[in-house]
Amino acid sequence: MNKRIISLILCLVMLVACLAGCAQKTDDSRTNQINQDQFEMAMTLSMYLMCEEPVSAEQEIALEDEINSILKGKFKTAVDLRFYTEEEYYTQLEKSFADRDAAAEAGTLRQEEELTEDITYTDEYGITQIKYPTVEGYQVDIFYVGGYAKFAQYLADNRLAKLDEELSSASKILNDYISPDYLTYLKKNSNGTYAIPNNTAIGEYTCLLLNKDVLAKTRYNTANGLKEFTSLTCDATKSILEQVSTEHKEYVPLYSCLGADGLALSGIKYWGVDEKGLFSDDFSLIMSSYNTEAKYGTEESYMSSIINGLNNSAFKSQLKTLKSYKSSGYFGTEKDLEDGKVAVAYVKGGAELLDMYGENYEVVVIQQPTLTTDDIYADMFAVSSTSQDLSRSMEILCHLNTDETFRNLLLYGIEGVNYEMVNSEYLDENEDPYQVVRRINNDYMMDEAKTGNTMLTYTLEGGDPTYKEYIKTQNLDAVVDITMGFTLTYDKYTVDMEQMQLIRQLSAEVLTKIEAITYENFDTEYAALVTEYGSHDTVKPMLSMLEPTSEEEPASLSFLYNAWAEDIKIYIPEEEE
Repeated sequence: MNKRIISLILCLVMLVACLAGCAQKTDDSRTNQINQDQFEMAMTLSMYLMCEEPVSAEQEIALEDEINSILKGKFKTAVDLRFYTEEEYYTQLEKSFADRDAAAEAGTLRQEEELTEDITYTDEYGITQIKYPTVEGYQVDIFYVGGYAKFAQYLADNRLAKLDEELSSASKILNDYISPDYLTYLKKNSNGTYAIPNNTAIGEYTCLLLNKDVLAKTRYNTANGLKEFTSLTCDATKSILEQVSTEHKEYVPLYSCLGADGLALSGIKYWGVDEKGLFSDDFSLIMSSYNTEAKYGTEESYMSSIINGLNNSAFKSQLKTLKSYKSSGYFGTEKDLEDGKVAVAYVKGGAELLDMYGENYEVVVIQQPTLTTDDIYADMFAVSSTSQDLSRSMEILCHLNTDETFRNLLLYGIEGVNYEMVNSEYLDENEDPYQVVRRINNDYMMDEAKTGNTMLTYTLEGGDPTYKEYIKTQNLDAVVDITMGFTLTYDKYTVDMEQMQLIRQLSAEVLTKIEAITYENFDTEYAALVTEYGSHDTVKPMLSMLEPTSEEEPASLSFLYNAWAEDIKIYIPEEEE
């Protein structure tokens, strides 16, 4: 009997505990559900996009309906798409920023109603639908940003929301879809992540193609022999070209994708700009020699001098070698290359180069694809610091960069209306043709790079559907530019852009004269060029190491570079005595 009483008491205790636990669990669940319901209240966000051609109102409405049928079901969020051509995009975006600022200052910002449940209505079929709120014309939630200059402007103006917390939680899946270096160095350069780069191919390979049949006749036909080929002007290249020209005349010695006058040089950094004021790889009178094996952020990556390039011994030596090739009649045509008749070729391109030329040539990579500062900031999407909801905005951006259907809707429009899928001439591993996009009309034209993750896009008719596999390889092989994070506006100083544009124009003039130099008279003609331009007054201001006396005074390129190099600890200035 006592045992039964004890058992009964134990059961009652357990029952009370269980009921108490269930009550607590029910309370917690109810609280969580209320919070979840509040989070999942219907919401509309604005999304600003740069289009190639104007988008009609009818097209915009149709596309919004198609996109929102996806987003409403998945996130209980709709988007109000705002399309502007490149000529008007930033004007309209910045007008929205200004209009919101004015409304905030005047106290006329629209206040959202405090709702505990969605507003609904009955449609024409008698079905209850959720009513999604409209968006004010000045509201900016998600917007495209192109280039470092605009990014820096909006960051300085506090227009960009910081995204790091989202990227470490709900949106961390983006790390699986975007090349890691994009996000790593965007965060490093900007002291935080304030935009999502549109994942795309990084740089290109620079390769020497060495004819297999020719190699078999030389001492370089081994793994170690191939390692001796480091540039178009290295000793191994010079040796094999001379041997071919004298002993194997059935071959064309050389082909260069840059042409006979192209400056296919190694270890030379040009410090020039284009007409928009962005760094350029084109020839510039301002240049440096650098260690091609240096890793980003190491002491070996510091370039000890930025000088007038005509006084650069490495530039002069390599130029003379290239002139000797031209004088000797080494250069052949692209057809010679395709026919397998070229002994050595200098080419640039993606990871497909091996498949393109691997049958006839050994492909030796002399420069890996390089991720530059300009690459990272070229095309991206940001969330406004005044967005209605950062998390909701990031959900949309995350979906854009991870979901193929949504991504291609934004790029190509509506299947059956704007495009159709057709068979291509390319076959997959099952010998079935790949499907590609054929445009039905030009009513909706968007740029692939300006609309999200390019690795998720369908291939346009005429393109190679297998190309994205090459890009994956290419991005894995990419290295970081040793000047990553350095820009023409650094810290509190800005380079004299007017002076840089004058140098660009002068450099074009000098390049024409360099192309006219002959090998036979190289030393004399080059010396004359140095006399005329080697200490040119247009270049001198950019070489000064002096710190500007005020923030308003333009800085020299040399000063900016060394200030940056000191900040990332690859340069330690000598102590003044």
